[in-house]
Amino acid sequence: MPPDETLDDANQAQLSPSAQQEPAQSCTVSCGSRGGEWFCAETHHAQEGRATEELQKQSFLAFLPMVWERRTKNRKIIRVEVPMFPGYVFVRFDRVTDPWPDITNTRGIRCLLGPHPMRPSSLPADLIHAIADNATALNAEFEAHARAKLTGHRLRVTKGPWAEMEGVCLWHQKDRVRLLMSLFGREAQIDTVTSRVEKL
Repeated sequence: MPPDETLDDANQAQLSPSAQQEPAQSCTVSCGSRGGEWFCAETHHAQEGRATEELQKQSFLAFLPMVWERRTKNRKIIRVEVPMFPGYVFVRFDRVTDPWPDITNTRGIRCLLGPHPMRPSSLPADLIHAIADNATALNAEFEAHARAKLTGHRLRVTKGPWAEMEGVCLWHQKDRVRLLMSLFGREAQIDTVTSRVEKL
């Protein structure tokens, strides 16, 4: 789960590198891309990503909703993308036509949830859509809150051609910020990545 940019107002928290990172997944699920029903599989510890990849390699439709969370690392407040339901992944299959017993032998998977290993419990498609919509909403709220945390604050550039110069953040989007600063006696706007600025 990749770390991304610093988001909190800790006074000395320098923004962590994020230029290489993608935003949290939109969690859009197409329930009509194959037949069958949705099920929940329990994964081994911290193996949600691997389990999802392995299921997809076997042509199963797997869904791992991801959300942003704030974490503290080296006394910095950073954001990380984590599973919405740690230890679980959703998978869709047809109990009649698909080789679903193979799922329990998939790397990263512990078992399918249900009253019996050979009788997994199906989930309503509407529930999966609701989970996807909720994850999307949580991520959008997180992004809006993060932008508000930087916008209007005074920042210092730590690296690059504008190093040690200061300016006011005009906007912040994903891994980019725009600063209003004084250059050669006049105001100018510059864009840079969040990994090169820190709050004052």
